Amino acid sequence: MKNETYILQRVPLTIEEQKKAEGYNVSGVIAVSIGELIKHDREEILDIISNRLIGNEFLTGIFYDIVGYKDNTIHLKITGNAFESILQNKTK
Repeated sequence: MKNETYILQRVPLTIEEQKKAEGYNVSGVIAVSIGELIKHDREEILDIISNRLIGNEFLTGIFYDIVGYKDNTIHLKITGNAFESILQNKTK
């Protein structure tokens, strides 16, 4: 695990923040509990990650790194592409 400073993201990125990201590639550090990792399968975890980072399940090309932890919660740096999220928002 890397020893780096980070800010834990408490609310998802807005559509405007997603649009401003170069190539719609967004990133942030989110918290996921050990219980969630045990309870859910891989696809459900990816949906949880996407929802925490961008507020919906449309994040693609997801990469993650463990950057820290506290108690029973892992802090993951998530990187992915929000293009589908932006497209889905335009159709609403």
